Amino acid sequence: QGVGFRYWLYEKAIKKNMRGFVKNRISGEVEALLIGNDKDVNEAKAMGITDFNKKYELNEIVKGDSIFCATGITSSDVLTGIKIVNENYTSETLATHKSSGFKKVIKNTTVIKE
Repeated sequence: QGVGFRYWLYEKAIKKNMRGFVKNRISGEVEALLIGNDKDVNEAKAMGITDFNKKYELNEIVKGDSIFCATGITSSDVLTGIKIVNENYTSETLATHKSSGFKKVIKNTTVIKE
């Protein structure tokens, strides 16, 4: 998916008064569950979403190449959240590039400056 896809979908859902969730999976896929009314269903169908029980693959949602990065603030199954030890903080960022298949967790330690 492209950078900002989850936020884009969140904004669309809020404007339509829909509820649900959107999250990134470790595989790089995006998982979304949205709940709306009949008008929302018809608009989704107009956008090409016709099977509401189907798990859509990445290439069905985003065409072309994409780069994605996410930094863990709190710990999850994918990334360790920010850790502060003495004068340093350590963070982990997941970086992916669709066309090359690149996927790496980058760990960084930085001195806290006040």
